[in-house]
Amino acid sequence: MNWEEKFLEEIESIAAKHNMKEHRAFLFWYIKATDTDDRSDEDILSNCIVDRSNDAAGDAILISHKQKIIKIIQSKFTRAINQNAFNKDELTKVTKINDYIEGHSDYSKLRQYVHAKMKDILDDAVRYVKDSGYSVKLIFITTNKNNPNQRIYNDHEIEIVAGGKIQRLFEEWERGHTPELGEISFSYLDIMEGPREPRSYIVHFNTDTIRQAYLKWKEKLFSKNVRIFYGYSKKANVSMKKTLIDQPTSFWYFNNGVTILSNRVSLDSKSKKISLQDPQIINGCQTITTIGDNKLSESTILAKIIEIGDTEVNQDFIDGIIEANNRQTPVDERILKSNHPLQVKLDRDLREWGYYYERKEGSYRIEKVKDVTIRRLEKIDNKELLQANFCLVRPPHMSLLDENDLFSTYYNDVFRTDKTVADYLIPHLIHKKIWHIANNYHAGTRNSFYKLASFHITRIVFDFCEELRNAKTMHDLRRDLEEGRKQLDGRTIKELLNLIYKLYKKSDYVEKYAGQRDYFKSAQTYQEIKDAIPKWLMRNLEGIIVDN
Repeated sequence: MNWEEKFLEEIESIAAKHNMKEHRAFLFWYIKATDTDDRSDEDILSNCIVDRSNDAAGDAILISHKQKIIKIIQSKFTRAINQNAFNKDELTKVTKINDYIEGHSDYSKLRQYVHAKMKDILDDAVRYVKDSGYSVKLIFITTNKNNPNQRIYNDHEIEIVAGGKIQRLFEEWERGHTPELGEISFSYLDIMEGPREPRSYIVHFNTDTIRQAYLKWKEKLFSKNVRIFYGYSKKANVSMKKTLIDQPTSFWYFNNGVTILSNRVSLDSKSKKISLQDPQIINGCQTITTIGDNKLSESTILAKIIEIGDTEVNQDFIDGIIEANNRQTPVDERILKSNHPLQVKLDRDLREWGYYYERKEGSYRIEKVKDVTIRRLEKIDNKELLQANFCLVRPPHMSLLDENDLFSTYYNDVFRTDKTVADYLIPHLIHKKIWHIANNYHAGTRNSFYKLASFHITRIVFDFCEELRNAKTMHDLRRDLEEGRKQLDGRTIKELLNLIYKLYKKSDYVEKYAGQRDYFKSAQTYQEIKDAIPKWLMRNLEGIIVDN
């Protein structure tokens, strides 16, 4: 099944669930796939989607208080995906409503025309733009392909999400979204009950019952499996295939089995059937794919099935199960955390602000080849973002710990549900600017030293500069730094670099092998630096954010 067929199935499923037309289901899907404010289904249906007669060409209006953005979405759905170019007039429609909201046209005229529901939402949007400085973002989404002349008509910087982008967004949706598969029944050979909190089972299946489920649902069964985009062993695949064909009765002995999570488990002992609600195979993706892609076999397999609701309350336990079940062969902790809901959400949030958040090493290199818009995004490596944030909540020398330690033992120190995207982004931007200044100082002769020092300097800057700790101004500061209205005072950073280098030269580490790294990995170094800062430099650090 190609992506277009899978996508249309998803739209049909959404339409059936919410009793809506497919064009509305398409709009609903896009909002769910890109939303950064965690809106409920009901909120999207009641307060965001406004398409009907007298909608002024605005099919949905989203007010994002987290990002201070008003999103106006116009949509055009067709089942003939990528067959024809979209009509250029669609772009003209969406620009008109923007002119009213931003005050370029008389808003009272628009208000008289639109329906009551849209009127209330537009009133709020106009107020936020006028009184709170919210920006307006225009978006046109369509399953048609791009119009070759769209640049000529797109003079309002409308974000166009057409066929190719829809494909990549859908692929990301499948990776970060737990599909609603409904109840799937499997025939079993034998079953044994395990622990009851949560309920669990060891089940003996004929591989064909698993194969049939895979042939129907494919990758939707693996949305929570961290290995699906990590790569498989060709040698293991060949060996597994050979066993399935030549030694089917040995497959049970040679294979470790699979692990499945399910929102609800129902048993029918008479018919020997087990029904799983929205099942997810979290370990054994390679096994199931090999079984599914090969001919029917008389082999059997063991499955560990755990009944646990996919809710925020259970998230830590679910993460623990996924990580433990994927440590049978080496997997980097960064990969294990890549599908964590906070990582997926941060990925989506940062794209709204023009960044590509690389959760899995190498993904940016692959994605930018597929999509020209990805190339326009600025890459943020999630390890670098973690380190820049980590040095503010723990002693800065700990940011130099091994990557696996950072993403396992200390992951929750940085990634928390009570943080905003700006809370993550500001430390990264400051650290990046510090490194840029340091990297161009002394013509690169001390680059490795300054790189190691950058986390200590980031912590010092945040300790002394109150503006960086003011949550109320964080959003505006982020925008000022990105757009160049404000910057770090380079002279102050250089004075701090000189001070730290002199302290190192006087230390016992200077004559040692790997002395620079050991100096900055010492728990005493940060306090030694802080104590050595003269008062005049402290004052400069307090006002280190300056107008450009």
